[in-house]
Amino acid sequence: MKRWVWSLFILGLGVATPMNAPPVADAGPDQTVDEQSIVTLEGLGSTDPDGSIRQYAWAQLSGPPVTLLPTFTRPTPQFVAPAVTTDTVLTFQLTVWDNSFLSSSDTVSITVRDVSLLGPTEPR
Repeated sequence: MKRWVWSLFILGLGVATPMNAPPVADAGPDQTVDEQSIVTLEGLGSTDPDGSIRQYAWAQLSGPPVTLLPTFTRPTPQFVAPAVTTDTVLTFQLTVWDNSFLSSSDTVSITVRDVSLLGPTEPR
């Protein structure tokens, strides 16, 4: 639903001008992965109801630090899950900006499993 500002009172014209709605960030579903595996963050579900997504930015909020490749400004960066000694949660925040520089953020949790804790019959 669009919000309207009536310029009748401002400009004296009686024409409604649509206001830009902010984008909706979608950092994708939470994931559970094995240590040392390649992980892809999924920001392609982000939308802008009245324009387009201009910029993506990922930030790591918690967990052992990782490097996002090829860059943290892509909708789907990847990283190698760190080696862990116990199951560990990494949290990432995606912020998106639309073509009018309004922004929105969403977070995703990646649980990295310690594969040494898996028995020989447990699936990976």
